[in-house]
Amino acid sequence: MDFATLIKDYPYIVVIGGAVLGIVLGACISICRWCKRRRARRANAVTPMQPQDSDRPWECVEVLLRLCSGESCSRLPSSGTSAGFCCRHATHAKAAIIASLVTLTFAFDSAGLVFCVILQTRLRDMRANSVGDVEKTLVDECMRDFEGLAAESAIYQENHRLCVEKLEGMDRLRWLPSVRLAVDERICEPQNLCSDSDPGHCADGETVGDVQRCYNLINQYKAERVHTRRAELLDTVEQRCIGTESWSQYEHRVHLDYCMWKHMKVGVCMNTMRTNCPADNSCCPIAQNHLGATARPNQYVCQKSPLVGLYCQHRDYVVPGSNDTAENRPLCSDVSCPSFAWCRDLADVP
Repeated sequence: MDFATLIKDYPYIVVIGGAVLGIVLGACISICRWCKRRRARRANAVTPMQPQDSDRPWECVEVLLRLCSGESCSRLPSSGTSAGFCCRHATHAKAAIIASLVTLTFAFDSAGLVFCVILQTRLRDMRANSVGDVEKTLVDECMRDFEGLAAESAIYQENHRLCVEKLEGMDRLRWLPSVRLAVDERICEPQNLCSDSDPGHCADGETVGDVQRCYNLINQYKAERVHTRRAELLDTVEQRCIGTESWSQYEHRVHLDYCMWKHMKVGVCMNTMRTNCPADNSCCPIAQNHLGATARPNQYVCQKSPLVGLYCQHRDYVVPGSNDTAENRPLCSDVSCPSFAWCRDLADVP
């Protein structure tokens, strides 16, 4: 995260950090000036009397105890005695300790501020990784300039390999939640695909909206067994739902094209559209690999709960305390892992 992004996303942290830095610098300058004045006064002053061997050796201890109790040096014996000598040096030590404590306080405050920024950034990354298929989105954006090329071309394959390699260096992809939404939740729902500026009746209202109507048409086409009726439904679907101009006037046309394409191929995965996990793992994010490679395994598996329906769970979120490897241990659940309910609530699975 660069400085420009920090200013844009966390302006209050930048202001607080600048204020703390100014206070620390001011305190350092003040301490330096105080030290210079003390050195100048010492150079012009008469060397104080050193304590005599005949003085009581425990007198310094008494002075330190009285200073710690809040008593002033002016009420202690004169400077010509051991008590006065110890008082003078104890006062200097006390000033140095106070200055050190102030500096350490500001240092710890600055460290705490940095830790809060890092923690908030990591939490933001983890929540962003809870919705949609982030890896696929990043690769699609990276390959946007080459989407017109054939997948078999050398240029396409080389750039696809470079785009996948970029994923390995992205720190945001390392903060994955243990429990997350199904891949199309909050992506392909009508309320997320429609805006007020869209033509017609995009979202559901008093009547079924355009998005839900297309979902229903695709479902009817897949369920139809009469060839003539099936062909008629296919023509309607291609014209209204999956054509190149079907959603060209809509604000979220890219997501609309994706959701209709996926529903036509394997079906969108939302709790309002499915009741069981598919066998092809299309309900969870798919790890992006070079064309034809399988070096990067999928990180999530689809799970079903009687409370929240379908959700995705990380493969490494397994029951602890067993000698078996993570692959052989069962996945966490409400019963086996105390943190499971908290992780599920954090993901806000509908």
